[in-house]
Amino acid sequence: GVEGCPVPAVAIFGAHDVVVSKAAELAILRRAHRQVAVHDFEKSAHYPHIEETARFLGVLVDELRQ
Repeated sequence: GVEGCPVPAVAIFGAHDVVVSKAAELAILRRAHRQVAVHDFEKSAHYPHIEETARFLGVLVDELRQ
């Protein structure tokens, strides 16, 4: 498996998402990766990249720079 993977992961969740379980997804990511950055988008549902595009792109660029 990939447990303890040294590559950091980024998790972006829409606060109003009824499709994805944040708790379940975080459990999987945290088992697999040593470091998980979590970003919550309060005005989004399942599509934060569309619903909050500017913020999404800002988070993505910031994470890629690290």
